Amino acid sequence: MCLGCTRYTVTATLVGRLDGVKEAGIVRDSAGKFVNANGFGNLNLYRARLVLQTVAEVSPQEIDYSRVSSVTKDDSPHDSGGGDPVAAAHQAARAFGADSQAGKAVERAAAAYGKAGEDNGVQVGFGTPNEVPKNDGLKGDKDSPDGLLINCTFDTDRLKGDALARAIGHVGTHIADLRDPGSTPTGYDLENRAWQTTVLDAVAFQQRTLTGPGGYLLWNSAWPPAERNRMVGEGITSLLREWAVLKR
Repeated sequence: MCLGCTRYTVTATLVGRLDGVKEAGIVRDSAGKFVNANGFGNLNLYRARLVLQTVAEVSPQEIDYSRVSSVTKDDSPHDSGGGDPVAAAHQAARAFGADSQAGKAVERAAAAYGKAGEDNGVQVGFGTPNEVPKNDGLKGDKDSPDGLLINCTFDTDRLKGDALARAIGHVGTHIADLRDPGSTPTGYDLENRAWQTTVLDAVAFQQRTLTGPGGYLLWNSAWPPAERNRMVGEGITSLLREWAVLKR
């Protein structure tokens, strides 16, 4: 599984409208209550966005995944939760044990979506996540216990089978972090924790390997047990610094 991976990077001439805000992120008042959400993109982390009008002079460059292909070529998927990706996240937590640190981290991500039929402000949809929604900038028409509506859009054309279950755990960690009143995580922290949970999900379902965008190996069950924590950490750090260009 190569989660969120693309085949090409692209250089192109982009023409469009540039939108911007002074500060990006979730805004809380002195009591910790959400009062606003500024910014654009994943987790509202970015102060600017380009709303595209035209794309021209496209030059693709295929990404080299050969450095991990010898490790991942014989990998095969495992069944996760009978097709329900949220159920799979809960199942992964039970695999570690409810009282273990790993089990608590994975269950925290699964619980972020609420119970079946519960309206907790998290809205899960499927489609193309980088399109500006028609109601962009308007107040939501749903209820939320803390005033924050979180829209999670998953591209099922790219998240096949178990990959959707891993993405659910990844995004669930983001939701839990954003809703933690005592937490003020950076973009790097948010992504680091989410990828750590994603690796735990993979381990719980005995996934042999997990690769991130750009060909960064994040998990390999063949790694020596004493070296696994270090190698997972190094893989995630390289992914965030070199591919996502995030800083601590």
